[in-house]
Amino acid sequence: MTRTTTTNTCYIPKKPYLKEDLTSSCAILDVGYNTGGFLKLALQYEYKPYGIEVNKYAIKQSPWIQNISWDEVGDIDFKLVSFFDSLEHMRNLEVLRSMRTAFILVSFPDVGDRDIEALKTWKHYRPNEHLFYFNRYTLKGLMNNIGYDLIVYENVEGPIREDITTGIFKKGRENGK
Repeated sequence: MTRTTTTNTCYIPKKPYLKEDLTSSCAILDVGYNTGGFLKLALQYEYKPYGIEVNKYAIKQSPWIQNISWDEVGDIDFKLVSFFDSLEHMRNLEVLRSMRTAFILVSFPDVGDRDIEALKTWKHYRPNEHLFYFNRYTLKGLMNNIGYDLIVYENVEGPIREDITTGIFKKGRENGK
């Protein structure tokens, strides 16, 4: 199943804060691209599709995507790096510091203000799968720490995927200072 969701179609490059910066032939990286729905849309705008995916079946389904490793991320200048339902699965968030990109887009299950007891009964609570839980403030803090400023925070999918929020961050301060 591809991840061509409402989020995917809303952000390439229909939003004015992305449209002026995303030009044809710019490199876009999708982390956890599955079978490449988002990057397939990116091709329509002549962006260069890169991805990080560990699922071998998904990689075979999308041979047109240049699948790279985290070791290669720091060698490429990306305009946009996207994490559609993938950031919360990552074991090591320190690798985010190696990215060279103007924008980071994160779509994630938003924990909101749930306490630990409410978290345990939440439909997105998956302790063996979700290694991190974010809300607006924790995600903003993480991104500020690596030098990115929040420019948009919204639920673009509405009732289609309740509790899924998207944040877009733009490169700001160097090294989070």
